Amino acid sequence: MGVTTVTSSRWIALAALALTCSTPALAKDWKTVSVAMEGSYAPWNQTDPSGKIVGFEVDILNDVCARAKLECNIVAQDWDGVIPGLTAGKFDIVMDGMSITEERMKTIDFSIPYASSPVAFLADKNGPLANLSNSGKMIDLSKDDAESEAALDTLRKELTGKNVGLQVSTTEATFADKYLKDVANVHEYKTTDEHDLDLMAGRIDVAFADT
Repeated sequence: MGVTTVTSSRWIALAALALTCSTPALAKDWKTVSVAMEGSYAPWNQTDPSGKIVGFEVDILNDVCARAKLECNIVAQDWDGVIPGLTAGKFDIVMDGMSITEERMKTIDFSIPYASSPVAFLADKNGPLANLSNSGKMIDLSKDDAESEAALDTLRKELTGKNVGLQVSTTEATFADKYLKDVANVHEYKTTDEHDLDLMAGRIDVAFADT
């Protein structure tokens, strides 16, 4: 498996329901907090053989909760249900490799970012897409310059007619909807594990995910 083209970095933060200053919940004396994670987004969070959710974000959460003297309980929640579950009050916080976007900030609020993660197209190192033209290079989509535009145009041409796998309701899905849906066959999955399996089985040509 090889990284072929890195696109852009994304800031990751805790997410919580956006509350106004007049909301009574702000006055709550917090002792216990429920935190949603999908448990299938390694290395951020994943489920071990015993059924326990572990990973980088669990380690961060444990440290934060100890410092804040809070009892934090992890709630397993599928990715496509984390925001609906948060707004419905099923849990207090989401900690699941979630990018800060303007669209999400219309509904929920975010903490200060605790990580920055690039996203990339991943291909079989022995496959036909192992050596894309911009392999190993960063394309910064925040820069509206000729170099980035040219790299994006090249990427679109090389992925024309190819099968691209990504997780549903992610920033990768937003990117694909904007730049790839008219040239590539985009396949959405509930988890990154699912598109990784299809990539290894040859059912998709590239996977698009965090690195």
